[in-house]
Amino acid sequence: MVVKDTEARDVRLGDLWRDKPAALVFVRHYGRALCREQAAELRPRADEFAKAGGKLAVIGNGWPAMAKSWAEHVGFPPSVAVLTDPTRKAYDLAGMKRSVALTLFNPFALVRWGRAQLHGFRQGKTAGDAWQQGGALVVQPGGKVTFRYVSLGPGDHPGPTTLLAALKRAA
Repeated sequence: MVVKDTEARDVRLGDLWRDKPAALVFVRHYGRALCREQAAELRPRADEFAKAGGKLAVIGNGWPAMAKSWAEHVGFPPSVAVLTDPTRKAYDLAGMKRSVALTLFNPFALVRWGRAQLHGFRQGKTAGDAWQQGGALVVQPGGKVTFRYVSLGPGDHPGPTTLLAALKRAA
């Protein structure tokens, strides 16, 4: 499976976990207040993934220019690969959901959105598929998935502590 980096270069996902485990965080799209909040949770702990023996990659589904703008806005360190999959094939292969109902008719999403607003995260222009849900995987060398989290709506994602623990178990 090939995705793009922020400069529109091809990146083979399997290369991320060729030599060490990788935590793949799938964000909904690059304009969401909740995705910005998720990035703010991950950013201060990003270097811990490398120290734990793995790699952290964040994957969205907009165009490379959208990924680049978002990456600059959220300020991930160079150790974090910010990637994009405009086709959403990686989301499908990872088992992530795409649903209007999970977005529009989800009372938990409204609560999470309110929390993000209170913490200063604002909604930007939709930059990707608004109905795509996110999630996370931890993949060992050889391709074995040892952790999977499928989001059930906006703002539903595992925290950095959970991802780091899963990565350490895979290392």
